[in-house]
Amino acid sequence: MKLTREFIRELINEEVSRMAGGKRKKVLKESIADMAKYQDAFEEMAMKVSEMFYDDMMKLFQEEPEAFEGYSREDWDQQVVYAQQEIDTGVATAIAQELEKIEMQLHDGQYFDER
Repeated sequence: MKLTREFIRELINEEVSRMAGGKRKKVLKESIADMAKYQDAFEEMAMKVSEMFYDDMMKLFQEEPEAFEGYSREDWDQQVVYAQQEIDTGVATAIAQELEKIEMQLHDGQYFDER
């Protein structure tokens, strides 16, 4: 008997289902988090957070200069900008991942209330 990709996939699916006690989580082909309007919103939120972070870090440099001995304002500005770039990507990614997780739970019936 020749093992086809489909046959192997079905065996894996059956084993996963058996191991989960017959309850197999649904797999979505596409999440709403992949939609452009959501991606734009995630990026907009992340940019707002990173701009607030930048402003606060630059104020901190002015308010407590003794805490930054050995750094020039330019050095500090460069470091804050690099951190800001990580916030831009990290926050947007974290929001998208959390939304996708919640969407999967919703489709899997985890928010169903049997009242």
